[in-house]
This record gives sequence, structure tokens and C-alpha cells, in this order.
Amino acid sequence: MSYFLECALQDLAKHRTRIPYRSLHQHLRNLVRKYSPKQTPMFYGMLQEPFFKELQNDGGLLPVTIHHDQVNGVTILTLEAGKAHGVAIGDEYEAVPFYAPETGEAVKEFSDQAITLRVVEVYTLTSSVCHQDESVVTSRFSAKTVTWKARLVRSCCSNEGLVRLPQDMEEAELSRLAKEVEDSPYVKLLSWDDRSSPIAFSVTIDGTTNSYVVHDATGSPVTRAPMIRRGDCDAIKSLARVLGHLAKFMLFKNLRHEEADEGFKDSVSFEVIGHTCGEDGWYTVKHEDDWKLQIRNMSKETLYIGIFNFGFWWEIDNLLSGQGEGEFLTLQSVGHALESTESLGLEWKLDEEDGDEREDVVRLFITDKPTSFQGMELSSLKADIGRGDESDSLVPQNVIGGRFAVRTFKVKTRRYR
Repeated sequence: MSYFLECALQDLAKHRTRIPYRSLHQHLRNLVRKYSPKQTPMFYGMLQEPFFKELQNDGGLLPVTIHHDQVNGVTILTLEAGKAHGVAIGDEYEAVPFYAPETGEAVKEFSDQAITLRVVEVYTLTSSVCHQDESVVTSRFSAKTVTWKARLVRSCCSNEGLVRLPQDMEEAELSRLAKEVEDSPYVKLLSWDDRSSPIAFSVTIDGTTNSYVVHDATGSPVTRAPMIRRGDCDAIKSLARVLGHLAKFMLFKNLRHEEADEGFKDSVSFEVIGHTCGEDGWYTVKHEDDWKLQIRNMSKETLYIGIFNFGFWWEIDNLLSGQGEGEFLTLQSVGHALESTESLGLEWKLDEEDGDEREDVVRLFITDKPTSFQGMELSSLKADIGRGDESDSLVPQNVIGGRFAVRTFKVKTRRYR
């Protein structure tokens, strides 16, 4: 492990680049699993605490693992995300070497090394990808480089990002907005008179304030969305970022997971301690109280659980990594020497901007392989609408199999005055 870490840091120094902690971990995990398959390096600690100057906190693209089949003389490319992550056949990703920077102006310096990969087969937790020119794959994906990383550039997933534009939007505004949303694979713009598909959002212009207003599918203004005045110099860019943020949130929140294994869900038992679910399906928690969840592995295999909050301010938070607990919980099998039960305590607080009540949806992803959904994470709309879209991230695991299930809990936090 130390040897591979030293080699990776030397590569970063050689190319004078900085990459996120998670990208380094994914690269190291691939190397270790290639030469010592039984070892699985884990990721722990707080992302906000810097350790190596060559690393940074933000970013994190989806790893593309490379397997060289020496018998048949072919190169197999595996995208580390699958049906559980909403990947669809036809999705396109832009891939770069692991050492390429992911944020800032330095990204452009490595654009000549990027290649486009297309999803040709989707499995439970991974997908097969290819390039239209096999010679490019042979020359670019060398035996020495086992990890590339990819950013989603075109999604074939759903209609969650369809946005209808206002009839009174000027041609110049339409053109600029179309150009701005090119960087968001989740947004698809429709003209005012296009009624061919159900939309997720629409945009109108408020004549009184001369501002853009974003509405949801029912026609109601999107709650907690910022006001964007048309006269501001960055108005179109801000509108594109808001639409990209909302579209990504809705895509992952509404992901139906038809491929989830309902029987596999029974492998884990969940018990909420101290709170009772109401008739409306919500748990009500007092401001600053803990909501406690006990999770027990009932099966004879090790299971992994990622826990996310689809929050009040249009954010998707990994509730484990935010507390320095790593990407996911590891629950040992029944009868294992280590504990097969975990108790999770989540403190719910209301900020002044939240008012006296907020609603959050906690979703647990259960898998039988160590899996990360980092790319699903999304900062709050009020805190940062400019972070940009990130692709799903998954801990490298060169397997086609795998099962997953999803459990959802709805939590309502109230302030009693």
C-alpha cells in the first residue's frame, strides 16, 4: 500500500497536478486489487482535513478500470457504476488519466488526453464501456495505467431534466442558455410550444421584478430557489447552474431502481429507536434531537450500506462521510467475530432560514460489494450552485455480479416554540 501511494504521489508531482482524495483512493484501490485481490483498502477520515499538498477536497470523477485479457489479447474497460446508479446504455463519458486535475483552469491542459467512452452494457453495479476506435483503446489504455476517471457528458436516463423555456425569452438569451447547459448532462431544454414530453421544470419571466422564476412540474415556483434578475451579468450562467442542480437532484431522488432485489432487502433489519412512524409515513423529530437507527446484518455474507439525505435545500449528503465514517458502513455476516450490528445517531437541527419545519428523505443503499455513490452527492442550493455536475463514483471492483436494495425513511424536523 505504501509503495503504491508513493508511486501515485510521484506521478502527481511529475505532472504537477492536484487531484481529490477520493480519486487517489480509487486509484490505489485498483492497484492493490490488481496485485493482491484479497486486500481492500478502506477510505476513512474527514475530507476537509488536508494531508498531502498534491490533493484537494472537491471533485471526484467516476473511475474506469482497465483489465487486460492476456489470453484473448483484448482490453476490457469497466465503468464503476451500473443499474443501481442510474446508468443507461448509450450514456457517454469523457475519460482522462487518474492524475489529471478535475477542477480549475488546469483541466484544459489535459483536454487533449481525454477520450469519449460509450456505455454498451449495464450490470448491477458496473457497466461495460467502449470507444468507437479499438486502436485508440489499445494505444491509450496501457498495461501500466489501471485507472482512468470519467465525467458524464450525455445521459440517456430519463425525463427528469426536461425544462420548458418561456415564450417571451429573447433569442440571444435562448442561445446563451443553450450553450451554458451543454456542461450539464442532466438538463434538456424544450421550447415553449413543445408538448411532446412531460417536463420536470419550466422557466418564466416575472415582469414585476424582471427575474427568471423556475417552476416545478405542477407549475408552482420551486421553493428555496434563488431569485435571478435578468439584468445581472451572470444571470444566464446562474440560471443554467440552478437548472443543472435541480435536474440532478430530481434524477437521483426519483430513480426508480427497477432492478433492485426486493428479496435482498430482507438481508438487513432496520429499527428506529425512540421515534414512531406516523400515519403519513413520516418520522417527526424535535429540533436538535437525535434520530437513531439500528442496522443489523441478517445474512451470511458481508454487506455494505451507503446512507444519503435528500435534503430540504435540494442537497444530497452522504451522512457517513460527513461524520468522518468513510463511504459506507460494513456489516459483517451473522456469526462473524466482528459486530454485525451498527447503531447510527443523526442529529437534526433547524437553521433560522429553515423556519419551524423541514423535511428530509434518508435513503439507504444496501449492496453485497463495497460501493460508493459519491457522484450522487450534491451541495445545497443555497450554499453553492456553482460546484457543477459530477458523475457517479464507485469504489473500484472488477466484477459484473452484485446485488442491491434500497430503503427509504422520511424525517420531519420541527421546532416547538
